[in-house]
Amino acid sequence: MWLALSVPAHVHYAAAWAWLGTAPGSLGLCRVTQLALLRHLTNRTIMQTGVLTVAEAWDGLDSLRGRAGVIWLEEPSGVERLWRSQMTANTPAPGAWTDAYLAAFAIAHNVRLVSFDRGFARFPDLRVEIL
Repeated sequence: MWLALSVPAHVHYAAAWAWLGTAPGSLGLCRVTQLALLRHLTNRTIMQTGVLTVAEAWDGLDSLRGRAGVIWLEEPSGVERLWRSQMTANTPAPGAWTDAYLAAFAIAHNVRLVSFDRGFARFPDLRVEIL
């Protein structure tokens, strides 16, 4: 979601901003989503000619964090127990660890997770909105 909101050339840019315009409440950023955004913005394979320098990526992140309605969410207590309970596969698929952590994070905060990734639907206790 954060990359789509940050990069006009992203395939989901328009949909992300359309959703944000109607979204109730705040949009939360956490350490994992922060790291993912910074990593993607500075990755030439992902960003191609639009790749950012480290300083530009930080500036972009700071710009997002400065927007009204964007909040910072600290790691909630008990998230590791929930995270472990979300990891049910013996041989996890790529990205499963991070997805399970984000699901546990949202569950622990009692917030809705919004994503373009349909894979989040596999977490039964997660309130998720797939765009």
